Amino acid sequence: MRDGLIADLVITHIPILLGKGIPLFGARDRDIDLQHVETRSYPSGLVGSRYDVLPSRGA
Repeated sequence: MRDGLIADLVITHIPILLGKGIPLFGARDRDIDLQHVETRSYPSGLVGSRYDVLPSRGA
């Protein structure tokens, strides 16, 4: 992501609260703009959302 090589992301939400948890992407030095494409839910309770990564501002 830092080098702009990721075109889209699929993030799957699992219905479990983790407390502190672990950051999904670690520390970021800037925001990354995403555009929602679709969200699907599954019988197991998982929810998957797909996002396109938008070009960084000022690029």
